[in-house]
Amino acid sequence: MMKKFLIKLIVITMLISLVPSVDPLKSYANDEANTIEYNTIEVENEILQELGIDDTEQFDLNVEQDNDLVTVYTDINTTDVHVSTVIYYDTITESILLHGTVEEDGEKISHEYEVIVHTNEGQEFSATFVDQTDGEIYDIDTLEAQSSALPVVIIAAVARYGISYAIKKYGRKATTNAIRSRNFDKVLSSVSRLDANSRKHILDPKHDWHKVTKNNWDDVAKVMSHVMRYGKEDPYKSARKKTLMMNGHTITVTFVRENGKIKISNGWVNK
Repeated sequence: MMKKFLIKLIVITMLISLVPSVDPLKSYANDEANTIEYNTIEVENEILQELGIDDTEQFDLNVEQDNDLVTVYTDINTTDVHVSTVIYYDTITESILLHGTVEEDGEKISHEYEVIVHTNEGQEFSATFVDQTDGEIYDIDTLEAQSSALPVVIIAAVARYGISYAIKKYGRKATTNAIRSRNFDKVLSSVSRLDANSRKHILDPKHDWHKVTKNNWDDVAKVMSHVMRYGKEDPYKSARKKTLMMNGHTITVTFVRENGKIKISNGWVNK
């Protein structure tokens, strides 16, 4: 029963868009025209209906605003599972910090993530979740939602409602540079744990890092972490890749995902 409920919860929340679509990284010419009133009660009712929850006390969504900080609380509490999330949304930088807790069978698991939303459109939802404890990154999308029951996926599924609500109601003109520069100096653990041989291979002169940064590991590691946070993900041979434009050049980082964790294999600046 527990597993079936979690799978249903994940699939529904990740595949069905309850809030009108919005891309947080698009620029809008008129801020006021994009301030949309959205009733939290309407959101709650739609979520309850989609999840098949009859008892309205089993789900709760609350929003608080204090100057430039919006806090969205979501909570699902049934006989099978209790999932609660707190989303902190900065309306100036449009940065998102998520604290989520999953409780089942008397065991409670809590995690905190930085969230970078890539797509929240139609039936598609994708975002990068960066664990604030160990720096691990998780790319959550509709495919992952159907194949994984990791705590981050469950938390992401519930948090999606609050994230979508915050962006739609309070989102203003995008400040992409502010978002991307805020954590530029933070090196992800998937990058920092690369061994000496991997680093030497990545720093090979043929990879042209001098086009975007200094050709030393400290600077290249920051750039690669930046690409892993904000880059576009696509298939690459038998692995995956993320690409991002910087200083007029496309940077590519290749990796595989094993048991929910990222293992980087290479990186370079395209010719």
